[in-house]
Amino acid sequence: MIRPTAWAGLLATLQVLAPAPAQETDSPDRYQLDFNGLRAPVDARWLTDDRLVILESAPPAIRITDWLECSTATDIDCGEPAGLAIGPDDTILVTDAARNRILQLAPDGTTVRIIEPSDGLRHPTGIAMHDGHLYVADTGNDRIAVLDLDGTLLRSIGSRGVAPGRFRRPQGLDIDAADRIVVADTDNHRIQTLDLDGTPISHWGSWGSFPGLFQAPSDVHCIDDRIFVSDRLNHRIQLFRSDGTLVDAWGMHSVKPREGQGRIHYPDALAISPDGSRLAVVESFEDRIQFFGGDYPDWIDEETRREIESRPTTAPRTGIQSHFGPTVDLDDRIMVVWEPEARAVLIFDHQRQTPIRLTSIFSRGDGPGGFGHLVDLHWDHDSNQLHLFDRGTSQVHVYGLELPPADQPRFDPSMARLLTSRTLDPSIPMHRIVDAERDARGRWYLMEGSEGTIHVLDADLQPLDRWSIPDLREPAAMTFDPRHDELLVLDRGRNAVHRLDEAGRTRAVTAIATPEPPVRPNGLAVTREGDLLISDGGGHAVHRLSNDGTHRTSWGTKGSNHEEFWKPAGIVVDDRDRVIVLDHGNHRCQMFDLEGRWLMTFGAGRAYTPKNRPPRRPEDE
Repeated sequence: MIRPTAWAGLLATLQVLAPAPAQETDSPDRYQLDFNGLRAPVDARWLTDDRLVILESAPPAIRITDWLECSTATDIDCGEPAGLAIGPDDTILVTDAARNRILQLAPDGTTVRIIEPSDGLRHPTGIAMHDGHLYVADTGNDRIAVLDLDGTLLRSIGSRGVAPGRFRRPQGLDIDAADRIVVADTDNHRIQTLDLDGTPISHWGSWGSFPGLFQAPSDVHCIDDRIFVSDRLNHRIQLFRSDGTLVDAWGMHSVKPREGQGRIHYPDALAISPDGSRLAVVESFEDRIQFFGGDYPDWIDEETRREIESRPTTAPRTGIQSHFGPTVDLDDRIMVVWEPEARAVLIFDHQRQTPIRLTSIFSRGDGPGGFGHLVDLHWDHDSNQLHLFDRGTSQVHVYGLELPPADQPRFDPSMARLLTSRTLDPSIPMHRIVDAERDARGRWYLMEGSEGTIHVLDADLQPLDRWSIPDLREPAAMTFDPRHDELLVLDRGRNAVHRLDEAGRTRAVTAIATPEPPVRPNGLAVTREGDLLISDGGGHAVHRLSNDGTHRTSWGTKGSNHEEFWKPAGIVVDDRDRVIVLDHGNHRCQMFDLEGRWLMTFGAGRAYTPKNRPPRRPEDE
């Protein structure tokens, strides 16, 4: 659906944080229209004939669209599409982050070539083509790989670190007019420029929200002497000159999910039209692409323009206002969630009539206790310890909690005490870990996301073993089943759950057999009776299966009202068989019974139950 509009009540504020004269910037910061109803788009590129190629991920597909007309999707054979470039003869180059390869596709989606360098990629994301060579953000290896089209590795640029020329999870990249590589160095929260041989030239930025700073920059696009950056967790686009001078920044955060029309929500990637007049902002989180230009289009009248420019640039915080990341943990009375934008861990007592926040743990900069990119949280009520697995800083942070009595819950900002921030054994690539789990014996399991590898550690996080699971295609999540003494691994590539014994042997592979096959299963939990609970981020649903895989029930549909989901992620179940789903795209948690009956919606603020449920919003019908 394309939505050009002249309705003042639907347009959002464009936040110009560091304005410069229009004649100097020529900044495409004015909202024009959007393509809605896409399927988790992750990247886009314009062809020379002014058609736009859109790469979607849930399920993997491409669209080739004309301006003002969005086409239907063509499915492609790809595990996890991540980046897009235009190759020779308008072929399409796609990075497959799950299968560690690059696909060269014909415009009709058929595979022309599979590019798999012998040196091996790990979770490749951004890609650019320059002078017949491919420049790939090899994110899992913290480097830039330069390849021929046949897959020959010509150069490997960088390694993990914070010094110039080193990277922490680089994602977007482009080649500018001066033949320099420009990289979104995501977990270092900066932009780097290098020459084509990999020699560092410049870098700028660090963590923050002030103009010129970044929170997880995800993509860059260069045109002439300008560099556009998608500043993902700041919900904005920033424009720089090639020397790092800030020119412009815009895109105010949405007041509520789905808002759009100029308000940007977690931008993933950027594309510039061939004439430089239009900017496409890709928002996988919202299933859309928004278009901006140097001027308002004809369908936006003068009254609407004045309305846009007069609106406030900060959003009011009312109702349920949370920005929970995709991971959640629960044990006994305590539930823990992660807020990446605030760099905070929120701790709730969820056994009350409605959950009560007991404390928040905030990042302490880059030193001990400083958070980067948390991929898992684990609360142990027996030891009163919280483990935070940090892929961004390659550390594990351990906190002790002095909990109040169960009958006297209260918020206490000093409740948590940092015990240690430690780096694990060098054999464990923390920056590639996607999930962590602990069994009843106290052993830890850390799973790599780019290959079927699980690292086994003792209670003190010292290595014990390393399992390679040959049939594991795209590991997404783990949980421990104490009833059957098994480690359960969710395999997104096979839509199945692997059951592993204490030695890492596969006891069974249980297919996720549901009436509608899961599109992008994200979360995994197990009930006291051994039933499986699976959250489907692409299908916006939760599925419950018996221990042998028999389908019991499913619930949820796409939307923003109670009982509806938008990209559900982490899922847990408590000792009363209440299912808590982290409704990631709606910035909240929802609670259900095992039959899928809605019990509660809550966030860091207000909670709703059937007793105080607000009326259904007509705009969501």
